[in-house]
Amino acid sequence: AKVKPLFKNVDMDYYVLSAAHSIWIAVINKDEKRGLEFQLDCSKSRGMVCERGTAMKTHDVVPAGHMQVLMVLVANDLTHGFQWKSSFGFAARRKEKQIHEPAFEDDDLYVPCSLFD
Repeated sequence: AKVKPLFKNVDMDYYVLSAAHSIWIAVINKDEKRGLEFQLDCSKSRGMVCERGTAMKTHDVVPAGHMQVLMVLVANDLTHGFQWKSSFGFAARRKEKQIHEPAFEDDDLYVPCSLFD
């Protein structure tokens, strides 16, 4: 049987890594021509803080052929437990535009990394 891609017409991978008391969320845009606009919402998570601003939401355009860590959530207080919930939306973009909300520094772990360098 032929396996159907999870996301039609978008060549991407979405990763969630649970490490210790944190959740790491990343996207790989494998398309070599189009940027990937990605909105992530973790505002319904409980007992967690976002290392990238306080809104628990991100909006990014991951450039063609790049990987980007979108969010790192960390348990706020282990004695009270935590719950992680997310929702997201995405679209391939023919015209590259720079969107990174919340913003980050040039040497931050959230800076998109080229797959081809």
